[in-house]
Amino acid sequence: MSNDAFDSNGPQQYSNDGGFSGVNPPPKKSRTWLWVLGIVFGLGFLGLIVCCGLMTFGFSKYGSVVFEPVRGELNQSAQVQENVGNVEELTMNFSATVKEAEANPEFVILDAVTETGPQQFSVKMGAAGEVEEAYLVQPDGTRLELEMTSSNSDLAPFDESDISTGELESDEPVDAAEQELRDLESSLELN
Repeated sequence: MSNDAFDSNGPQQYSNDGGFSGVNPPPKKSRTWLWVLGIVFGLGFLGLIVCCGLMTFGFSKYGSVVFEPVRGELNQSAQVQENVGNVEELTMNFSATVKEAEANPEFVILDAVTETGPQQFSVKMGAAGEVEEAYLVQPDGTRLELEMTSSNSDLAPFDESDISTGELESDEPVDAAEQELRDLESSLELN
């Protein structure tokens, strides 16, 4: 094979103006749709990360306000006072709650700041936000069931007949205006 530039059977052929002649490469295909798709998915993923981050930050900062009634109930438990002391702050632990949901879907894992250091509680809350069941999660993973007492247990039981007659006994002193209203209601015989 010869390397002569003017050889018609040679691998390289030159045109008369000194450039290469022969088969031109095909034009490049436009891939703008790939770029557009990549940008849309990238922005969507970035938005998802930002939203989840903001939600996590919000719950970590303001979650203690949401769990304030739970903290009060836990502090009333003698077992909590015995084992960890006073609970000063509660926040929800998202990753531990997701793991807990596999075995106990109704429970929430709360990270607590206590007198003895950081602790975790597994809590099942009712519709009104009261604690139905609670466990102290030990560092080794074992759980201590906590006996939760109802906050209404210190109220005196009453007879339903007291409601129908409107004569509930109370130890509180009644002022003159309240007594006048009670007398007026009893005289009207409301059904």
